[in-house]
Amino acid sequence: MKKMFFFAAMLLAAVTMQAEKVTLQAGSTDWINDSKSMATISFDLNDCVVVDFGTGNKINKDFGTLDDYLSAKGLKKEAFTPQPATMDNFIAQFNKKNKKGLQLAISDVTKNAIKEMKPKRQKNYLKNGYILEDQNVKYNIVVHVDTVDMGSGAQAATSQMGGLIGLITSMPGADGGASMIGWAEVIDNDTRDVVCELHVSRFYGVGAEAKTEVRFFRALGAFISNQLPKAAKLKK
Repeated sequence: MKKMFFFAAMLLAAVTMQAEKVTLQAGSTDWINDSKSMATISFDLNDCVVVDFGTGNKINKDFGTLDDYLSAKGLKKEAFTPQPATMDNFIAQFNKKNKKGLQLAISDVTKNAIKEMKPKRQKNYLKNGYILEDQNVKYNIVVHVDTVDMGSGAQAATSQMGGLIGLITSMPGADGGASMIGWAEVIDNDTRDVVCELHVSRFYGVGAEAKTEVRFFRALGAFISNQLPKAAKLKK
């Protein structure tokens, strides 16, 4: 029985991991290796719909638009509006992974906070991908979120129990994390041309958090820190 359980868990993990894929739809990915330039990143939620994927990749339930979902749940839209400072930790993770290529600009709020820190602490932030100077911000990356599953607060609570369920919760999404599907366009700020379009199949943010908005933002952050760096390996 234990062997069957283990095999089923590993199979589910393999299927899930295959879903987390970034593909080049148009243009090139030269921008991500441009070490002399920086970029800003923003999220477009205008066409976002909220669903329940259940345990597979097929939609079990459609909750309508993001506005419909939040209204039905009595949640404030403002709490689900991405603020630049909210994403700075994930931006720093991207910068550290892509340190020989393009870097992302962090928010003014975070930059000013770091500048007020003592030198030793400030040095630690700089070492970990937080960039205080915006030099040649050539691109804007717009992430269009098409579909989101908000994850599960109950699963998040369960995942903290550890023990026997530790194996299961090591799988993407099994800790209650939100998942998303979307695409991104990279815009040259000088010419206004779209130099690249990427599609991202279903991917997950880290769960283990009961608050819906936290799981939501962690999924947005996962795009920046885990999915976007994959563009560096894509071929034209």
